[in-house]
Amino acid sequence: MKRSLLFAALCAAGMSAQAATITAMQDPGARPLLERLFENLTTAVDIDNDIRNVDYIGAIGDKVDEPVQAGLFENLVIRGAQSTQLTLARGIVLTSGSATSVPTTNTSSGYSWVAFTGGSNDIENITAGSPASGGRHSGELPSHDQNELSFRLAVPTGVTGIAARFVYASEEYPEFAGTSFADGFAFLVGGTNYAILPDGTPVSLMRDDSNIHFMPNGENGAAGAPLIVDLEYDGFTRILDIVAPLRGGTEEEFTIVISDTGDEIYDSAVFLSAFSFITGDNPIPTTQLGVKLSDDDYVEFD
Repeated sequence: MKRSLLFAALCAAGMSAQAATITAMQDPGARPLLERLFENLTTAVDIDNDIRNVDYIGAIGDKVDEPVQAGLFENLVIRGAQSTQLTLARGIVLTSGSATSVPTTNTSSGYSWVAFTGGSNDIENITAGSPASGGRHSGELPSHDQNELSFRLAVPTGVTGIAARFVYASEEYPEFAGTSFADGFAFLVGGTNYAILPDGTPVSLMRDDSNIHFMPNGENGAAGAPLIVDLEYDGFTRILDIVAPLRGGTEEEFTIVISDTGDEIYDSAVFLSAFSFITGDNPIPTTQLGVKLSDDDYVEFD
């Protein structure tokens, strides 16, 4: 059961043809993460001069049996019905557990690493006041095992927004979706979280009545469900788009964070692609901000 502390410190098996490849990020300065996030913007952003105040909070495997909470991924494939599939080609992965020891089959309903990295005020502020929080206020719904990348970006003139694609995965699904144990993911720009669904629900607290295509992954996600991703998480979203506004010619603060919520067990992860800038003469309409389903021909299993 969920509330008993369960460790599943399993070693990664040999990668199958469909399994994502994850490379550990063990740099406390998080430069590999920044290089991957801005790899499509090298003509517009100089990492050494335009990105400042970089701070990374996360386990980097510098102690015995310590997880590595971040990495670079390639080829995250989501299989669908009727021979359809989605592929998030490359990006970064941040987890509340270990990014580089995830088995390539889903054989557990309670996969966990504990990173002992403390809690996230940002996640606690987002989860507080939600229906799943039971009316608790900020600071009363603790988070654990935070994995956070923050930095300030000198935004080029003429840029009005930033966009990326992501997949959110969680071992909390489906038993604890929409509860105080549903783990937290936030993408903040200027202190505002844009990892928000069209109905105003945080991605982190997806419920059956408000999620965007959060799908069970194999038998541990739901009885009879096919294995749609060759990784040990019980639920995966489809590929989602996220858009946040920027002010060209200014310096904007970014925080990307994921953490366990309510307790320190059962892991979640976000697979985030490289950034792209949005340019134009006018601000991005509010209706285009936040998280939307990517436009694709993917067919979900019944």
